[in-house]
Amino acid sequence: TERLVKASQSSRKVKAFSNEDMYMQFLIDMDTKPEYIGTGFSILDRMTFIEQGDFIIVAGRPSTGKTAFTLQMMLNMAKQGKKCAYFSLETGSQKLYQRAVACYHRINYDHVKMRRLTHEEQNIINKSADAFLSLPFHFFNAAGMTAEQIEYEAVQMGADVIFVDYLGIVMDKSQGRYEKITNNSINLHTLAQRNGITVVALSQLRRSQGTKLSKPRMDDLRESGQIEADADLILMLFNEAK
Repeated sequence: TERLVKASQSSRKVKAFSNEDMYMQFLIDMDTKPEYIGTGFSILDRMTFIEQGDFIIVAGRPSTGKTAFTLQMMLNMAKQGKKCAYFSLETGSQKLYQRAVACYHRINYDHVKMRRLTHEEQNIINKSADAFLSLPFHFFNAAGMTAEQIEYEAVQMGADVIFVDYLGIVMDKSQGRYEKITNNSINLHTLAQRNGITVVALSQLRRSQGTKLSKPRMDDLRESGQIEADADLILMLFNEAK
């Protein structure tokens, strides 16, 4: 009886849609222009159609540019007016912000790190400062945060898109590594669907065996097959030149 009562209480929160309701919405959708969230990479946008509530994985082997790629994605989405949040669980927000500034203004990141901006670079920053400051994004020092805490912060700020760097170190009470990754994938996927927030989570791939790098495959996703089941889109970074 207790289990049935709990199930009844939770089921009241679930909204059901009849065939007729869904058909009417389908007709309305066909008469309206679709609104997809662009990544800012034209080739990628022609092959993918990112919507609110999607759960996206950006995967790559260590040091393949996952953070750099997603920072550029965030800037491009912010230019479209999407309110973005970048939850970094291993890199400080100030360091990421410096990378974002260098990326946006297309200036030498080494000059930023060494505090040796050229006169030309300083002029570039000054001229586009207002445009850059108008971009709606936030950085979070998310070390030690759980998926539930990330969800709370994202909802509180009214985020359209959030980035989680990275999936494997989101805090979870599970003992085993497999169970932890599985739970984090499920929780972030649920976060996306429940709140209509697009979630972009970074994920590690297994290291390539041998000296020659091979193109990554789905089964290279580290430690849990749940990621494949949950993700609406999986992007894998690979440098063929190496």
